[in-house]
This record gives sequence, structure tokens and C-alpha cells, in this order.
Amino acid sequence: MIKNKLIIAISAALFLIILFIIFDSLKTSSELSEEKFVEVYVQFSIASEMHGAEQDKLEQERRKILEKYNVTQEEIDLFIKEYNKNPEKWARVWERIVHRLEDEKERTNSP
Repeated sequence: MIKNKLIIAISAALFLIILFIIFDSLKTSSELSEEKFVEVYVQFSIASEMHGAEQDKLEQERRKILEKYNVTQEEIDLFIKEYNKNPEKWARVWERIVHRLEDEKERTNSP
């Protein structure tokens, strides 16, 4: 009888550990990296420059960008909220964004 209870307790503990690992890996995989945020933001900026006056086209382009990078607006918003708490991280992200935008500008202006 005690042996059966021990087996059940160990099985339940293993089940909970496996569930924790699965949920933790799902959470980690959906977090937005700095690199992906920079790319998405750069693409948003380019789209805004191209379609700024045409709100419908701009919104359509934003949806395409989110889909291309497999990101949701909620993930973008959460990233911004988290980085607003850490000015040093924000500074690093903005430096990367500016650098990428400058690279894009050079790339499009070169013959």
C-alpha cells in the first residue's frame, strides 16, 4: 500500500516537472529578442516612410511585417514596457535601430 502511494507521488511529481519544463520552454520561445525587435522596428519605420499618408496601406504593411517576423503587437508592447524600466537597455536598442536604419539608407542609396 505504501509502495503504491510512493509510486503515485513520484509519478505526480515527474508529471508536474514535465509540465513546468514545457510551459517554461513555451514562455521562453515567445519572448521577443532585442534583435527581432530591432528588425521589426526598422521595417515599421521604412513602411511608415513609404506609406505614412496612407493609413490603410501602412496598417496592412505593419500586419505583413508582424506576420513575416512571427511577432504579435502584444509582444511588441510587452517588449517596450519591459525596456522602459531599463534605460541602459533602451539606449542599446536605439543605437542598434539607428545603425540599422543608416545601413538601410546607404544600401538603398548606393548604385
